[in-house]
Amino acid sequence: MAKTQTYKSQSLERGIAILDCLGDSAEPLTLTELCRRTHLDTGTAYRYLAVLTRHRYVLKDPVTRRYSLSYGLFRLGHRPYALATLARHAQRFIVELADLTGLDASVGTLEGRQVVIIETVRPGKGPVDADPEYSDAHASAVGKVLLAHRGDAHVDRLYRDVPLRRITDTTIVSLQRLQGEMRRTMEAGYAVERGERRPNLHAVAGAVVNPGGEANIAIALSGPANRLSGANEARHGARVRDVAREFAAYIVDIS
Repeated sequence: MAKTQTYKSQSLERGIAILDCLGDSAEPLTLTELCRRTHLDTGTAYRYLAVLTRHRYVLKDPVTRRYSLSYGLFRLGHRPYALATLARHAQRFIVELADLTGLDASVGTLEGRQVVIIETVRPGKGPVDADPEYSDAHASAVGKVLLAHRGDAHVDRLYRDVPLRRITDTTIVSLQRLQGEMRRTMEAGYAVERGERRPNLHAVAGAVVNPGGEANIAIALSGPANRLSGANEARHGARVRDVAREFAAYIVDIS
C-alpha cells in the first residue's frame, strides 16, 4: 500500500495558525495575546501579521492596536467567524443608527435564497441576545439589496427552478417584479421592504460594498409601517445607504 506523503511549509502553517487563532477568538487580540496562544515569538508573529494585514486578511485597529480577521477571508470563504468579525466592527455603527432613528438596526448577509440577520440592535437597549434570524431573500430589504448587487444573471440561476414563496399579501412572487425592484434599488442605493416578510413590518437596507465591488453584508433599519413609509421611508433609506457606505470606508481605512 502506497504511503501518503505529508508536505510541510513552515511559513504557511504559521500564517494559518495566526488566522485560526484570530478566528477562534471572541474578541480582537493584541500581539502579545496572539503570541501566547500560537507559541510564536513576537518578531515572527509581527512579520506574518504585517503581510496578512497588507493583503487584507487581517484588520489592525489603529487605536487599540488589536488584530482581527478582515473581509478578505470572508470574500474567500464566507466563514462564520469572518461574518462575526464584520458584525462586531459594524456594531458601533448600528447602535448609533438605532439610537438616532428610534428603529431597530441590523446587519445581515445572503446565503443562497435566504438572508441571515447576524446582529440586531434595539434603540436605547443595545444588541439583542438572540440566534441568527433567517428569512426569504426576495421578501427582505437586506436580501433585495444584496441580490441587486449580484445582478439579474445570478438571480435567474437562483430562482430558475424555485418559485418565489408568498409569505404575506404584499410579498413579491414574480421574478420579473423582483428584478425590476433590484434595478430601482441600484438607482436609489437602498432596498425597501413593505410588509412582505411580516405584516406591518417595513424595512430599508443599504449594501456594504468592498473595494472589489462585492456586497457581502448589508445594514438595515426596520419598524412599523407608520414609521417607515412615504417620506420617512425615503429619509431612512438614504440614511441607511450612507451609513453602509461609511462602514465600508471604515473597514478599508483600518485594513
